[in-house]
Amino acid sequence: MHIDLDAFFASVEEALHPELQGQPVIIGGDPRTRGVVACPNYKARKLGVKTAMPLYQAYKIAPQATFLKGSFGHYEKFSEEFFKILSRFTDKIEPLSLDEAYIDMTGFENLWISPEYTAHKIKEYIYKELEITASVGIASNKVCAKVASRLQKPDAVVYVPWGKEREFLAPLPIGQLPGIGPRTESFLKNIGINTIGQLAKISQYLLIQSFGIHGLSLWQMANGLDSREVITPGQTKSISRSTTFEFDTHDYSFVRSTMYYLLE
Repeated sequence: MHIDLDAFFASVEEALHPELQGQPVIIGGDPRTRGVVACPNYKARKLGVKTAMPLYQAYKIAPQATFLKGSFGHYEKFSEEFFKILSRFTDKIEPLSLDEAYIDMTGFENLWISPEYTAHKIKEYIYKELEITASVGIASNKVCAKVASRLQKPDAVVYVPWGKEREFLAPLPIGQLPGIGPRTESFLKNIGINTIGQLAKISQYLLIQSFGIHGLSLWQMANGLDSREVITPGQTKSISRSTTFEFDTHDYSFVRSTMYYLLE
């Protein structure tokens, strides 16, 4: 299963501040300063606001929205509770971010009525304890589970039966296949490939010539083939910390001091 909390940052703010529910909410900061949208809730998305959009542009689209800088400490706490809920169902959990994970239910089938029932129980616990909705994709492999979880967001469960992976993916736009970014999508559309099914029918050798080894991966995923296992976290390999200045600066001392602060 691929489990994805819906509009996580904005949903946490709504859970903490019920008066925000029903209103467009945009996490990212003051729209009068430099920055981008970190997370719009679904009310704001319906107005046209998107993640990574400049805040000033989001303000033009939705001036009536509530703009919040966000509280990362709260997001981490909600995330911890989210993963505790998942651990009640299986110990095979692969976190992808604070609000997203793969879980492998292999070996736990006899404990539950059906995969769909299990997914609905997970969603029920999440909403009851965190007041946040989640979307779940169920499939025999990662790529189909991830596509399924995002197909009917928010608050949905989509099940892809075993053996129906290619049939499920075929009619969907190529942009919904993981690993296809804007440039790859544009290239494929320029040569007449608009759906995942059309991509699946292309020679894998042609894709390898165009995209290298990534082309083979695209061909396999388009055909519903994905042998990657759910991998539980191991040793941390890297850490990072970053910031965005609210305004452009040429003050070298300020830039250097900020760098040292981050390096600590």
